[in-house]
Amino acid sequence: MWLNQLKQVWADKVSLNHPPLSRKRLLPLVQARTPLHHAQVPFILCWSQKSGCTAILKWFFYHAGLMDAALEYRKSNNKLQIHNYENDVFKSRDNYKQELVAAIIAGKPAIKFVRCPYQRLFSSYMQLNNVRFLLRKKSGQNTPGMKLRQGVIDFLHGEDADFESPIAFQGYLHWLKQQPPGTLDPHHAPQWTLLDEAIPLTYYRLEDFNQSVDILEQQFSLKKSSTVRNRFSSGHHLEKQQLSAQDALQFLYDAPALNEFSSVSLPVVTSDLLESTELAPLINELFEKDITLHKSLAVTV
Repeated sequence: MWLNQLKQVWADKVSLNHPPLSRKRLLPLVQARTPLHHAQVPFILCWSQKSGCTAILKWFFYHAGLMDAALEYRKSNNKLQIHNYENDVFKSRDNYKQELVAAIIAGKPAIKFVRCPYQRLFSSYMQLNNVRFLLRKKSGQNTPGMKLRQGVIDFLHGEDADFESPIAFQGYLHWLKQQPPGTLDPHHAPQWTLLDEAIPLTYYRLEDFNQSVDILEQQFSLKKSSTVRNRFSSGHHLEKQQLSAQDALQFLYDAPALNEFSSVSLPVVTSDLLESTELAPLINELFEKDITLHKSLAVTV
């Protein structure tokens, strides 16, 4: 009964707030961050890089009956194995995107988790300061992440600057501002995309993941995941510390060279920390929709 009511609410939102959906319109929008769709899961899951995507993916695969298969999948590269399964197996099956688009048009509910834009932005920044790049460089590798880091360094320090040169958070923001729209690696692009504008979505804060998952599992009559939720952790997060405002801001303005990152304390970056600096209006300009959306969800759970 409630599911039929939910579908009707979804249909009403389509008719009132969104232009008619069509395969031609939707197919280009599901390319960069292709949502997750499976017949056994009663909703479509939209996502963004650096927004809990690994944990959310495991949770989705758990309800699709695929988590064990995904965790057992192995491939020789530097990516998390579950994302290899996601791209090589789950999303590569015939007509996946066509079936996804058809489900959207048919009115299948769609949800999305949104991370605090300030914490996500700092996480994106830290991806450029991955100390494992040093070992890969010594072994002759040149991964996409390493190429991106070199590009930011060249922007900040001039062509052919040393790979280990420091990238300050402030400099990273100025690099972001100079990038042409639509060209950013999705790990650094806003969470809000054209797909968010095209389809009705129900949003949840990533910070409320456990509470939101409990609600969703109850609403959709799904098996409770509370006893296995410890398996959803990605295990690759960097520890942050509540530094004094002075120490935190000093780090953001004067970051160390790459080979020194393993010995420094990383700050927790919040809007309160940045509100009195010139960084705040720059972040607001770059991530206005993300910030507005996340604030609107602050008291929903």
